[in-house]
Amino acid sequence: MRAKVLQVVKTLTLCFLFLFFFRSSFVRSEVANVFVDPETTYITDGIGSKFTIDLEVDENADSLKGYKLFLSFNGNISDVDSAISGSLLPSAGSLYNFEWDFVNTDSNSIFIRSVIIEAGVFVSGPGILTTVFFEVTGSGISDLVFDSLVMFGARYGDTLASTSRGGIVYLNVPPDPFNLLTPEDSLEFRTSDIDSVWLDWEDVTSIYPGNTIHYELNLSTSEVFDPDSTSLISGLTESEYWTRIDTFTKTSSVYWKVKAYDTYGFYTWSNQTDMSFEVITYICGDANGNGEVTIVDAVYLVIYLFRNGSEPVPVQCGDANCSGETTIADVVYIIIYLFNSGPPPCDC
Repeated sequence: MRAKVLQVVKTLTLCFLFLFFFRSSFVRSEVANVFVDPETTYITDGIGSKFTIDLEVDENADSLKGYKLFLSFNGNISDVDSAISGSLLPSAGSLYNFEWDFVNTDSNSIFIRSVIIEAGVFVSGPGILTTVFFEVTGSGISDLVFDSLVMFGARYGDTLASTSRGGIVYLNVPPDPFNLLTPEDSLEFRTSDIDSVWLDWEDVTSIYPGNTIHYELNLSTSEVFDPDSTSLISGLTESEYWTRIDTFTKTSSVYWKVKAYDTYGFYTWSNQTDMSFEVITYICGDANGNGEVTIVDAVYLVIYLFRNGSEPVPVQCGDANCSGETTIADVVYIIIYLFNSGPPPCDC
């Protein structure tokens, strides 16, 4: 009889232990997720502005005693001012320890640890573990990444299964890079053939939701875009523009570039800033192509016609009377125009 009782007790004990460990295993199968809130942060207030992020844990954090973690970020464009405990661990109403510090002198990673001191006291998620305060020091993208995350359980030495999800911060990011498309570099256009040139470039986008992109077209006869030789067309909403070339009174290279700018004042220049197209324009009678008709042009034509001199620039400029050819009659026409109040050279 005694042996049977001992056997029953042994069997019940084994069942109890099995159920206990099965339950513990089941509970521990829930994986606590630690994450950055907000997952995506948009900053447009410039260098020196501040922003905060919370490190939170979800409801699967059961019987949480404390935690430790490393959080890395882009230290070239942001810096951590401070970190404070979130509301979750203090909610136990017991003493707790919280500390944080930079991991290295490069200041691109911080270490955070917090533990409830009193034995037998713990909390459960969801809730905020810590709040981190940042200052913006540059422009770009900063990934927030967890490393070496450990969640301490209620029993000494116990840890909770956990995963982590980082975040991303966009700090004063300008519009995306873009290319000029049309016309091809150094392409020639003659005012005798067309009156406008179509300029086209890639559409520009921004990572900021609801951001509006405008364009400023720069046209210049100066390769360095000297202000006195440059025209600005601002407020364009489309990535194209028709420009009249009859505004260029002389044969010249026209340099062009485009600036894309957004609602927040951030801007990006086109990848190409030295592209140009050639405007070939002429005045009938302006044989040497200097932009005006003078006695020098008459002499130029005489040398061209009778001394095997250089052709007019371009050759159509020598046809002052628009007869369709350059002859001595054009020389006479220019002289009468200049010195005897004759009619001006024809419209080429």
